[in-house]
Amino acid sequence: MIEFPERESYLHELQDKVQRLEETNRWTQSALDVVASLGEFTPDIDAGHEQGVILDATRPLLRRLMTFRAFGFYLVDPVSQDFLLSSCEPEADQKHLQREVDSKILDGTFAWTLAQCRPVMVSTRHDGKTLVLHPLATRTQVFGMFAGLIAGDGIGLNAVAVNLLSIILFN
Repeated sequence: MIEFPERESYLHELQDKVQRLEETNRWTQSALDVVASLGEFTPDIDAGHEQGVILDATRPLLRRLMTFRAFGFYLVDPVSQDFLLSSCEPEADQKHLQREVDSKILDGTFAWTLAQCRPVMVSTRHDGKTLVLHPLATRTQVFGMFAGLIAGDGIGLNAVAVNLLSIILFN
């Protein structure tokens, strides 16, 4: 029997493409499930629940959307007007996340991000990873800032994931 190496190579490439498309399809279905579930906790928000309840409902959505090494919510203190880390997941990475956010405060990126209506992705100062910053705000009021350290190099982020992040954090 005669073997055709080009055919074997072509077949392998096609199998790889099918596998990537299947993974993309699974991710898209999961992302759509996340968006569809946004309405599940909207009545709680309308009932005037505290910010903690809203953040608790948001965490699982963020975990399903992206693979974060760590993420946290910086909420505005009503008295001092400072951004204070309200919660960090996992707690063991709180100092690392705080160090990266502090460096973005010092270089002005944190303040610049507050004026954006989208996620801002920047390299971390200490380990060259990706830090995602996203304001928690309405058109008239800033409530805080989301900060997330992407697990890995962040290359896998796509426009759909970034837009879904905004949808989750604005809703």
